[in-house]
Amino acid sequence: MSLTLKLLLLLLVFSHHADSGSIVKFLPGFEGPLPFELETGYIGVGEEEELQLFYYFIKSENNPQEDPLLIWMTGGPGCSSVNGFLYEIGPLTIKIEAYDGNIPSLVPTTYSWTKLANILFLDQPVGSGFSYKRTPITDKSSDTLEVVRVHEFLRKWLDKHPEFFSNPFYVAGDSYSGKIVPALVQKISEENYRCCKPPINLQGYVLGNPVTNIVEELNNRIPYAHGMALISDELYEAMKKICKGNYVFGASRNTECLKLIEKFHKTYKFLLLSYWANDKRVQDALQVNKGSIEEWVRCSGTILYNKNMNSSLPYHINNSNQGYRSLIYNKLIRLARNRILAIEDEDGLIQRGDVAIGNTATTYFTKLFQSTRQPTEDYVQVFDGFQKRVTDEMNTELTRPVTEDEVRHAIFDIGPDRAPGPDGITGAFYQQFWPDIKEEILSEITLIFQRGAFQGPTNHTNICLIPKPDVPKSMSDFRPIALCNVSYKIISKILVGRLKKVLPGIISNTQAAFIPGRHIMDNVIIAHEMLHSLKRRKRWAKSYMTVKTDISKAYDRMEWQFIKDTMMQMGFNDTWIGWIMMCVETVTFSTLVNGVPTGTIIPHRGIRQGDPLSPYIFILCAEVLSHLFTRAAASKQLKGMKISHTGPTVNHLLFADDALFFCHAHQLSCTTILRLLSEYERVSGQAINLSKSAITFGAKVRDDIKSRLRHILNIHNDGGCGKYLGLPESIGRKKKEIFQSVLDKVKQRTRSWSHRYLSEAGREVLLKTVALALPVYTMNCFKLPKGTCAELNTIIANDWWSKGSDKRSVHWFSWKRMGLPKKEGGLGFRDIENFNLALLGKQVHRLFTNPSSLVAQLLKGRYFPATNIMEAGNGSKPSYIWRSLLDGRELVKKGLRCLVGDGANIRAFQDNWLDTHPPRSPRPISDIPTNIQLVKDLMLRGTNRWNMELLSQTIHAADVQEILKLPVSSSQLHDLIGWNYTKDGMYTVRSGYWLSTHLPDQIPIPPPSRNQHINEAIWKLQTAPKLRHFCWRIISQAMPIGSILQRRGIAQSIQCRRCGDADETPDHLFFGCEYAKQIWEDVGMAWVIRDSHGFYKEAGSGIGTSCTTVLEAELQALLMAVIYAWSKGYERIIFEGDNITVYNLVTGEDLQFGLFNRLSEIRHWLNKFREADIRWVHRESNKTLANKKSNPGYTRTYANKMTFATVKGGGHTAEYKPNESFIMFQRWISGQPL
Repeated sequence: MSLTLKLLLLLLVFSHHADSGSIVKFLPGFEGPLPFELETGYIGVGEEEELQLFYYFIKSENNPQEDPLLIWMTGGPGCSSVNGFLYEIGPLTIKIEAYDGNIPSLVPTTYSWTKLANILFLDQPVGSGFSYKRTPITDKSSDTLEVVRVHEFLRKWLDKHPEFFSNPFYVAGDSYSGKIVPALVQKISEENYRCCKPPINLQGYVLGNPVTNIVEELNNRIPYAHGMALISDELYEAMKKICKGNYVFGASRNTECLKLIEKFHKTYKFLLLSYWANDKRVQDALQVNKGSIEEWVRCSGTILYNKNMNSSLPYHINNSNQGYRSLIYNKLIRLARNRILAIEDEDGLIQRGDVAIGNTATTYFTKLFQSTRQPTEDYVQVFDGFQKRVTDEMNTELTRPVTEDEVRHAIFDIGPDRAPGPDGITGAFYQQFWPDIKEEILSEITLIFQRGAFQGPTNHTNICLIPKPDVPKSMSDFRPIALCNVSYKIISKILVGRLKKVLPGIISNTQAAFIPGRHIMDNVIIAHEMLHSLKRRKRWAKSYMTVKTDISKAYDRMEWQFIKDTMMQMGFNDTWIGWIMMCVETVTFSTLVNGVPTGTIIPHRGIRQGDPLSPYIFILCAEVLSHLFTRAAASKQLKGMKISHTGPTVNHLLFADDALFFCHAHQLSCTTILRLLSEYERVSGQAINLSKSAITFGAKVRDDIKSRLRHILNIHNDGGCGKYLGLPESIGRKKKEIFQSVLDKVKQRTRSWSHRYLSEAGREVLLKTVALALPVYTMNCFKLPKGTCAELNTIIANDWWSKGSDKRSVHWFSWKRMGLPKKEGGLGFRDIENFNLALLGKQVHRLFTNPSSLVAQLLKGRYFPATNIMEAGNGSKPSYIWRSLLDGRELVKKGLRCLVGDGANIRAFQDNWLDTHPPRSPRPISDIPTNIQLVKDLMLRGTNRWNMELLSQTIHAADVQEILKLPVSSSQLHDLIGWNYTKDGMYTVRSGYWLSTHLPDQIPIPPPSRNQHINEAIWKLQTAPKLRHFCWRIISQAMPIGSILQRRGIAQSIQCRRCGDADETPDHLFFGCEYAKQIWEDVGMAWVIRDSHGFYKEAGSGIGTSCTTVLEAELQALLMAVIYAWSKGYERIIFEGDNITVYNLVTGEDLQFGLFNRLSEIRHWLNKFREADIRWVHRESNKTLANKKSNPGYTRTYANKMTFATVKGGGHTAEYKPNESFIMFQRWISGQPL
């Protein structure tokens, strides 16, 4: 049969199927009618419509008339769109079960994107899925050709479905289509502008795991399939190990790897899909043209396809500049788990959907914020004996007029990127535009303070629900965080700034939270000492106990009238009280349900978590509770604990809503505590959560007494082995096991980092700010065991030098060298043990400089009643926290120096008063004379001048010279003592750490190979941080270079592998080698070609010859661009540049003799064009890739219309969970934050 006859027959068979579309109501494998509307069909494209593209169209299950229209392009190329339909975003999926010869079953999916949008699944290019050619003529497609064909398909499909022209339109795809989609978006945009009416209502595009580089895509397909749960853990791990991550080039030389890749292509899920799609009944149901394909394959490898699109980045840039939205997400990582899908209401019913959940939240918070206060006689009695503490001077300072400095400080104290309130304005806006809006803001804030009232919705607040457990079930499982408007926070912070100044004088020493000069560690140390006495010291172990209470919804239940009455009793004047209550009583709420404000809540009690003022209101009110316990102790109704004869008695300890009560293990004490807590609850609204409270009895309290007291208090949890303020309540002998949690946290965090995306500079930042920060809180008051410190150092060092979690690496430097400051040749990593001592030293210095604090008095009475902490010993049965502090004290003692005034309080040969490193006392020549005890004894009597004769007779000559260097005032000043390594004499952790690593008795670290000036210069370079690290490695010889490897015994030959003329040393490799010299002499050049509308067409780059001036380089770049444009066939072109000298030279307005030949060459090529012009533009207007592309390591930042997200793909052998991508798409398509 002739070829002509075959063509005629084919045309007769298929002519009636052109541009067909059929409704499919049933699909083999699915029981019953389809629960959605499915249409399948063909659209012909090409000059003769010889290419028949098959599509599946599914109408939105929500509102097809208004919901977006989305075309889904499956990655490949050559892969069928059934992948998207049945495996990714469609309403059905293949049920995984043993194949028995029947049609594989289809089951519905919960999170189909068709619930949100109308979706077109397209088999493209021709040869994919059910698409086919109507003629046997060979067709070779390409990236750019597919863009044209898919656009033609869309126009024709919309012509047949005109009702969807007005729907918002999006292009979507995954994998390789990440290169096609941005180009298609640009094509649609261009054609909308040029010709095609009605225009497609293009809004943006969505990409999952998009490809920008084909080699990376081929190597990433295996991890992608593993993350999508398409292959087993065993197969993935075997491929990763044997193929070593190279599934493209490395596989061709690795037989075992090839076998595993073949096994990968035959995964069971894909086999079931192949059985289903090749079944004749399925193809009949889908209205597939008979005889159009021989066999359906999921991904065809026989399609002739030219991957001629090198990069999709220019299309992303153009689309973003045109204002199109984009969502680019990764299916291998998790999305944030703060989506609320269902909630249990107060009746135990499950509520689903945003509206129902919002109503449940509104009901819950309305009830929570409803006042329960009942006026009783007890209410007035609560304040009996309560003394006014706020003086008239304090009130005057608190209520003075607001100043510009206060407002500015408040604004710039707000985090610029903190979550905004209902008005959507962040702190960054106020800070950036402060000069422009200053007058208006000052006027508005002054008016608010004058009137005592807010204007408009300033005090409206959104409640953000933060889940406490991993899977919250009811509203009580969420922590409500208030997102206040920045305009309100300014007012709040001004009030806080004033209040903080008076708090130390009006709050008792049993409270430590949020008060300047007090610290959370004060409470930790006190609690540890008290609990240690209960366990180890006989007297207290027999008859004392501790009650730790937990307050439920502490902020939410605070009664407003109680806040007001407390401030009145403290002595605040009416103006101040009015300002505070203005902030508290005028608030209204909306609850954020999955990013959308829902409902309106008008509270009648409670203060907000997230309001800067709330913590300070809380501690003011907690002072009433402190007053109740102090009054009970004074009336002998409550006996507190006194762990030493001279120390203070402590019966309660408060830190925000964490409370500890210490008392005699007696019925009277327990009934008193219960009565006081109940009384405080009635007036304040604060409810004790007994189920989370605990009692710690002394080690020798009898069991019958324990049982009776538990019954009285109705608290049945034992304490002492848990945590207080996040730290262990007591430390036993197995210290390493106790602090194992610190190690586990650091290990878990470092293992979660992906080294693929981190440069050395990035790893440094993460390690210092995260890994090294995790143990800091614990190390503030506990000394970690040496083994734990060594393990932490090892974890950090391994993570720094490693190239991946499963790869071993060379440690080019010792940990001690890495711990040196950068200017000394190290990297500034802190050694954990020395850092621990420096942190402990901070606590010791606080105790030394603030001896009147409660914690200092308690420790003094316990361990050093007759001296100070610098002279204290271990004491009897010391606690672990005290022994830790003593270790830190040794560091502090080495850095303290006495400043000589009159010398009356400085011991001449025992105290450190010489300004040496570290400070020390002078060395006597022989035995210390009995007549010289103090420094003043070394001075002439009645003066502040040194007795030179006495000095030379008693002290070494070198030390005499040190003494004479000391500046001594002629007036009789008092002696001082301070830290010698800071300007103000106050200890800092940084200076303490420096001293701990630079003591003279330490083993010296060999100096770096370059001098200190070079090290300092490297870290000050104005370049990318990763390049600074690279330079550091070069000068530190921390690289696998021949001479370095030979010195380590790794390499034998060190001959340069590039030139073979010299040894491979750092100097030769980077500077002396001919190859390196050529690189230094090369000049990078680049250019970008755009059309008349500004759309990107193409770009080029080249390497110029050695130049001595910038002007020469600019002329070379222009010549290369001109030749490139002519070679590409452009006839009419304009060359733009930002160098005015180049413009003047080329146009002949200026002359330079030495550049005559170069200019003649440029003009010669310009004359070849039909029309060519050269123009000068301002540098700000020349924002092309050229200026950026010339620089090595350039990174392009896209415009603000692009959204990047990450989505969980189930991972490993777990079932793929598309709910995360569905949630992400739903949020993005509706304009909600991800």
